Amino acid sequence: MASYRKPTLCSGSCGFFGLPEFSGFCSNCFTKDGKNSRNAPNNRPISFHDARAFFERGGSSDVSPPVTTNNKPKQRQHHPEEQQQLKQKQEKQQQHQEKETRLPKEKLEQDKEEQLLQEKQEKYNQKQQQQQQETQEQQHQEQQQQHNQERQQKQQQKQQQHVQHQEQLKEQQLGKQEEHHVQHQEQLKEQQLGKQEEHHVQQQEEQQGKQLKPQQQQEEEKQQTQQGKQQQKQQQNVQHQEKLEEGEREQKQHQQQQQEQEPQQEPQQIQHQEQHQGQQQKSQQQQQQQQQEEQKVRQQQQKEEEEEEEEEEEEEEEEEEEEEEEEQQQHRKQHQQNHQEPQQQKEYCQEQLQLQHHQEKKQDHYQQLKQPQPMPRTSTSDK
Repeated sequence: MASYRKPTLCSGSCGFFGLPEFSGFCSNCFTKDGKNSRNAPNNRPISFHDARAFFERGGSSDVSPPVTTNNKPKQRQHHPEEQQQLKQKQEKQQQHQEKETRLPKEKLEQDKEEQLLQEKQEKYNQKQQQQQQETQEQQHQEQQQQHNQERQQKQQQKQQQHVQHQEQLKEQQLGKQEEHHVQHQEQLKEQQLGKQEEHHVQQQEEQQGKQLKPQQQQEEEKQQTQQGKQQQKQQQNVQHQEKLEEGEREQKQHQQQQQEQEPQQEPQQIQHQEQHQGQQQKSQQQQQQQQQEEQKVRQQQQKEEEEEEEEEEEEEEEEEEEEEEEEQQQHRKQHQQNHQEPQQQKEYCQEQLQLQHHQEKKQDHYQQLKQPQPMPRTSTSDK
């Protein structure tokens, strides 16, 4: 029977547990480390095969080859308590080894499960973030669309107001021009009528004064001719020849009178024509001067109106810029206050209402300033 020896650790770097007592190194460490086990009691290295045989025999430490001498050592009989202790130790060692083999697997599995859980959690978080971002982007886009729509509506309203204002200005200009034209025509008509009446009266007076003498002469001549005709009729049967001679004489006298009257009438007609032409030229010059003055006044009015329109456009542009800045600020405030408390939202709504009210007041005031003031109309009767 081989003597009992306790299992020991390999004194090498492998850390093998289960070598016979005082064995020193296993075969691997003996060859690997270059050391020998001559100091060991059994005087040889222990191989893996020997260690395996040790465990298979239930912890028997006699791994040396059998001795062939006749004096064989008696095998030590183990006490049953010691055998139980050895079994318990062996079981503990096996459990320990199994745990050591199981632990890395369990750790790997746990690590994998944890990694999977982390990946799932990360994916879930990413999805939530994406959804939040999408919802925020949608809200932002909707707000931008609303903002753009409001801005377009405001621009359309401004354009309509501008068009209406221009139409009003045109109507006012046309009305003023028509009134001025009508007044001017009435004045010209009155002046022309007055001048024509004066000229006609003067002409009549001159003609009457000039025609008094030839008319009297003609009337006397007519009376004489009538008397002569009556006498001729009475003396037709008696003095036919005398009538012929008298007729010839009368014709000659009449021709002489006409010749005398014609040079008197010609210079009068020429003077009358010259006067009439001079008056016409004067009236034409006056009309031209009045038209030029009217054109100058119209040009000045157009310039003033254009300057006013330019100033109004500049003011409108400035107001648009201010409104855009205010709207941007409001948009930012809205975006910031969407995540705030309801009290702050209420305050923000109140501020918005105040701003809108203030803007409406500004617009009303601006429209009132834009509306042209009625010009005082002058009637023809005053002139």
